[in-house]
Amino acid sequence: MKRISIHGCSWTQGEWHQDGGYQLHGGVETYLTQAGHAVRNMGRVGDSNHRQIAKMRDLWQHGPRPDFSVVVLTDVCRDLEHRPAEADETLEQYIQRQTQWYQTQIDQCERVLVVGGLQVIRAEWRCTQQVNWFDLLDLVEPWQEHWPANFTNYATVEEHQTAGRWPAHWPQSTRQIQGENHDTAWRVLVKNRQWFWPDGFHPNREAHRKLADWVLGALL
Repeated sequence: MKRISIHGCSWTQGEWHQDGGYQLHGGVETYLTQAGHAVRNMGRVGDSNHRQIAKMRDLWQHGPRPDFSVVVLTDVCRDLEHRPAEADETLEQYIQRQTQWYQTQIDQCERVLVVGGLQVIRAEWRCTQQVNWFDLLDLVEPWQEHWPANFTNYATVEEHQTAGRWPAHWPQSTRQIQGENHDTAWRVLVKNRQWFWPDGFHPNREAHRKLADWVLGALL
């Protein structure tokens, strides 16, 4: 049995009913628990990488220490609520600065499994193992040719923080498709809907099973 902490946004919270607001399946937390591990899910709907990684660091420093931590990365631009961009800082520079900060915090933890979620991992991280969740699902990124250099994730084309701070970096193709509906572009972006809730955005229990299988393999 391993003690495992989970950190991230709504993508760590399993599968939920679209109308009633109640949980249908606990996702990766449930699968890891069923495999005999002690799981502490510290993820929170709508949370940022900045806050979740800081909580993970504090857990390793002050306890109770896990044997492994799993952190699912969300859109970097959610961090604007905690670490504002500099006046002349570009989107790419902000993403790079925040990603470097994540790594300094992960360096203070002993065994971390980094999962690219809404923030897709483009380079090697100093961690125990890493994977992009969408790679486990064999999904692709359409319209990548419209995105600026170093544009490292799916969600930045959606998040209102990006549209407000760097409107020029919000791809025109996505802007035209999205319109006033936050979900519209995601419904087009998703290649294979079998892995998602009806909203076309959140991974369902089958996608969580894929991630749980990878985590269990990484623990060996």
